[in-house]
Amino acid sequence: MPDAFDVVVVGGGPGGTAAGAFLAREGFSVLVLERAAYPRPRLCGEFLSPEARGPLARLGVLDRVLAAGAPPVTGALLSDPAGRYATVDFARVAGVGGPGLGVQRMLLDTLLAAHAREVGAEVREEFAVASVTIEGPARLVVRGRPTGAAGGAQGGAAEEVFRARVVVGADGRSSLCAADREEARRRAVPHFGIKAHFGGVEELSGRVEIHVYPGGYGGLVAVSGGVVNGCFLVKAPALKAARGDLDRVLSEVVCANPVMRRRMAGATRVDAWVSTGPLAYLAGRRPLPGTLLVGDAAGFIDPFTGEGMAMALRGAEVAARHVAAAVRAGGVTPELAGAYQAERRSEFRRRLFVARLLRAVATRPRVARVAVPMLARVPALGRLLVGATRTS
Repeated sequence: MPDAFDVVVVGGGPGGTAAGAFLAREGFSVLVLERAAYPRPRLCGEFLSPEARGPLARLGVLDRVLAAGAPPVTGALLSDPAGRYATVDFARVAGVGGPGLGVQRMLLDTLLAAHAREVGAEVREEFAVASVTIEGPARLVVRGRPTGAAGGAQGGAAEEVFRARVVVGADGRSSLCAADREEARRRAVPHFGIKAHFGGVEELSGRVEIHVYPGGYGGLVAVSGGVVNGCFLVKAPALKAARGDLDRVLSEVVCANPVMRRRMAGATRVDAWVSTGPLAYLAGRRPLPGTLLVGDAAGFIDPFTGEGMAMALRGAEVAARHVAAAVRAGGVTPELAGAYQAERRSEFRRRLFVARLLRAVATRPRVARVAVPMLARVPALGRLLVGATRTS
């Protein structure tokens, strides 16, 4: 493997592999570095909103996702802590082009990584990046070590160094390529995410469901593999009261919501819990000089809207054009960085605004008790909100 590339992408999630594939397809030399090995579990609601179909189709992987059995998601349901609920049919929302999809992240990440390789990107698994630094004008250095059987498991691997004109940070909320990592830690809120897959869940009727309960909120969606994803946000006191027992959190905290309790009455967890936290909601992040950020590294929003993966895929597409310009220019100039940030803000401005409004509903049970009946009485309001999160 060479040690110099046009672009090094740090992180192999949907944003990173999509950006790598878009760039490799244009003839740039690209290296994607991923800490884990595919397939790997990730905490994710696993709902692809309808807008994700566009970037997936332009990448050339939508047909593969559909062929892998990702079920369609035709609407949404929101319930309050008392069990009252409102629904939205995506087909009745202006601007929504077809149903969403439920797809396991282990499957999606593996498909995207395979596609990136097929179009010419180098994808290196089990490689932990330690630092990103500037070496001379318009030249960045990425250092790290292997972590798998070929490296760390054999008693310590030698450091490897890769050079690039541009580095893309796609390594999540704690991105090494973000200049405001400490700020993100300071702004973290006492919310924790937990996720597992379940069999035997009551029929969801093709909807993604969001249920608010004292202590947080959570979602259910049928995904590839014939199981249901359960992804839940839990406030620290509720987690502490359950002494960290996540099955107890599910039964005592999450299922305090009557609708969720009914859905999960006959459910069986089929894999291990995945957890993360505390979370920091930062709509815009500051990159290190010479880098651009995509996915959660660029900005982590509340998962309530189900827009995380769609924004990562579309954001990667936007970023790829600016990265290509930066490579041709010899590096990321302040002007290029500013142009990317401006386009990203324009692309996602309305989604981020509505996400903040909806977080106020989802994290405040008293507000939810007022808002959900209102949405049920005025269906057009729900369609308006969904439409606002689905357009730039």
